[in-house]
Amino acid sequence: MLKVTLRPDRFLTAVTIEVACEKLLPVIVRILNPVGKIVQAFSWQLSRGMNTVMIDELDTAQHGIYHVDFLNSDATLLYREKLEKKEKATPVIQSL
Repeated sequence: MLKVTLRPDRFLTAVTIEVACEKLLPVIVRILNPVGKIVQAFSWQLSRGMNTVMIDELDTAQHGIYHVDFLNSDATLLYREKLEKKEKATPVIQSL
């Protein structure tokens, strides 16, 4: 059983994934954008206890709802979590 925490749940450029796992477990993590396209995927050997990874290459991703999937070696979905990419704030330029 996996206990997954995504921080922050509304991200701008990076997200931290924390996974509590009861045993050694190889997984594939994939991040899907709002239209279901995989924007990042990687293999991760989870160990017993707490596992943490930070993904910081998300600054160019479009805003919207993303899904983080955890799959086992047979590509069976073990866990899915939603998170939201915030829209970048547009600077306001005032004329004098």
